[in-house]
Amino acid sequence: MVGAIASGQIAECIGREGSLMIAAIPNIIGWLAISFAKDSSFLYMGRLLEGFGVGIISYVVLVYIAEIAPQNLRGGLGSVNQLSITIGIMLAYLLGLFVN
Repeated sequence: MVGAIASGQIAECIGREGSLMIAAIPNIIGWLAISFAKDSSFLYMGRLLEGFGVGIISYVVLVYIAEIAPQNLRGGLGSVNQLSITIGIMLAYLLGLFVN
């Protein structure tokens, strides 16, 4: 929630592209923390950083798509974005059925 709350101010300050690049920093650090975790505290820290980065991205991507898309494609592109996220989550759950 913190990332989503801060995303509006970050996007207004440094722009949409800049805020997407800034959001990549906690995502990369979060995945590194998760990948090289020695104990559960690193997993929690990685999840926290990932949540912050995804909170920023979830707002900024939709605004960025709306800004760069032609007017007749805006709604469709926003819907495809959400549909892609939902399909990705579904595939992760389906993969979890077959991986122990």
